[in-house]
Amino acid sequence: MKYVDPEAVENLIRVAGTYFGNRQISLSDIRHRQDAELNHSLYREAMEFFKSYPLNKLKGQSFYAGSVDFMVKKGDQPKDNSYYILETNGGSSRGFAVLPDEGWEASVVGYLEALSDCGDDRPFVLIGHPSSDLILYEKMILAESYSKMLKDTGRGKGEIASASDFLSGITPDAQVVIGGYDKVLPGLSLSGARARFGGKSISVMVGDGVARRHPAIARHLLTGSLETKIVNETFHVSDDKSATYRAVQEFAEALQPLGVEPIRCWTARDRSELQNACRDGLAALGQVVIKPHGGSGGSGIDVVNDMNAVGRKIDDSIEHYHEKFGKDRNPYPYTVSQLVEATPAVWEGEQHKFDVRVYVGKKADAVQPLGALVRIAVEPFTGSYTKRTFVVNLSGYGGVDTHRGLGVSNETFELLGLTEGDFVKMYVAASTITAQIANGHGDTG
Repeated sequence: MKYVDPEAVENLIRVAGTYFGNRQISLSDIRHRQDAELNHSLYREAMEFFKSYPLNKLKGQSFYAGSVDFMVKKGDQPKDNSYYILETNGGSSRGFAVLPDEGWEASVVGYLEALSDCGDDRPFVLIGHPSSDLILYEKMILAESYSKMLKDTGRGKGEIASASDFLSGITPDAQVVIGGYDKVLPGLSLSGARARFGGKSISVMVGDGVARRHPAIARHLLTGSLETKIVNETFHVSDDKSATYRAVQEFAEALQPLGVEPIRCWTARDRSELQNACRDGLAALGQVVIKPHGGSGGSGIDVVNDMNAVGRKIDDSIEHYHEKFGKDRNPYPYTVSQLVEATPAVWEGEQHKFDVRVYVGKKADAVQPLGALVRIAVEPFTGSYTKRTFVVNLSGYGGVDTHRGLGVSNETFELLGLTEGDFVKMYVAASTITAQIANGHGDTG
């Protein structure tokens, strides 16, 4: 069953911007840099590994689609390369449109697994998105896909409606409702173990940003008793970056043969602890990275390498975080971590740090790799770390900089000095750590 039509998406982007003033960012430039055949070969090798070592098996229904970010430190020989897991994105990730068609399609199927896991006869799906979402078309594709699945499986007519129309009573029979956070939150409530929207019981909720903005729902998730399926409820674990690092340490026996190295870290639950953690980290390591809870797009992440600058760096980090998420959102617990000495690549004639984002999705009772995106840092690395030489996000610097996004291809491998084997290891490691976090490893409780 086909859910993604890239050509139709590009036309939608043009129409949205031209006729409705709703600017969207096409990710087709990156998608065209992907070698679909090569990516499928890497996928096959990773899945062959799991036949002997099923480390990607899921025990429950808490994960459907996401991504894992790596940095690489090259050794003297390719077999000596090390991979550092910077973070797992446990929420309903974005950016799947960078993948080859097969991977993008598989991400949608991963989301649809939530509907398969839902036992309701006539399910109701709520999809939330950032109010100014530059890749809203990804969520629109999900809405259409959920609608199609509902109709094809005989579980309803699958009518789609906006959050505003549904709350206004214009479309009372809608089964799939989509809206920005600002439109969705006023109609969201919790009744017993069920999230409700406009009084209607929600079967599946897409958009961890919705769940985390509703304290009662977020608290209910911690007990594991929420009956509404959240894509993905593991966000409350991965929001705390140190939980990922603990999961890597806990599962080191399986990950170390893949070249994954643990990252040293500290957790801080208030400003006093954060100052002390920074000082402890600086004393032990000389420089550290501070990362707020539940950030995205590099918000609040910064490098600290001067004991006298700790207070200022914390102030700047919290201010940046609140600028993006609002004053009411809590940036704690903070993670203070080791600054990974990753190997840079020569890009446009200068040395730049980079990371590899591996996208993963659920298929039946396992996590599978879908593809990867290489992200190049904004500024060249000249020996001293700053946010713009270290934080590689394509967003967060004003818009979405697709120029710095590279696909899986032989050209990319040559530029990075990496091999197919490196990417297979990261594909396996990404699927493994995602499954283990979903299965409870690294959970802060």
